Parts: sequence; structure tokens; C-alpha cells
Amino acid sequence: DKSVRYDKKVGYTPDFVNILRLVLRSSPDKAAPYAISLCKDDPPMVDIAQVVAVFLETGMVQQCTSFLLDALKDNKPEQADLQTQLLEMNLRSFPAVADAILGNKMLTHYNKQ
Repeated sequence: DKSVRYDKKVGYTPDFVNILRLVLRSSPDKAAPYAISLCKDDPPMVDIAQVVAVFLETGMVQQCTSFLLDALKDNKPEQADLQTQLLEMNLRSFPAVADAILGNKMLTHYNKQ
């Protein structure tokens, strides 16, 4: 979080996607919070779909879910594809999580077919 604030302050834009990959390898438990910090601004500092791809290329479904639940909390129609991806990955890996997301009506713009 400190590095992100510093980068903004000095106007530097590092390759956040590669930094996220490094964080995933060295401290997987810190990857989701780091990714969330990159997406707090509007527009986000990184493309949310790229962050999802990084998590999934390493099989980190739980961390990806944590990240997406935060990134998609505003339930925007333009994020329908990401909502669908979140539900699909959890239906495959953690059906109870997908059921909880659907049951709590947290997301409403996913592909319902």
C-alpha cells in the first residue's frame, strides 16, 4: 500500500501485473490485499481482468475470489463478464462459495444462462 501511494505521489507507473506475480510467489497471502489496493481508484491502476488472469495462472482461486468480491462490490453492469467468471470458477472449485454469493445477491449482472 505504501509503494502504491509513493508511486502516485511521484507519478511513476510500474508494471503492477509483474509485481503482483512476484508477490504471489513470495507471499501468496498478501497478493489479494495488494491487488485490491491497485483497484481502489477510479479508474483502477491495473485492469481487473489482468489481475484475475494472474491469480488463475497460478491456480489461486481463493485469492482471486477475495480480490473479485472486493473489486466487484459496486455491482456494475459493465462488470458482468467478471461476475460470471467469479461464479464459474467457484462453481467448479468451491460450490458453497458460489452458492453464498448467489444467495446473498451480491452480484446481479452475471450471465444467467
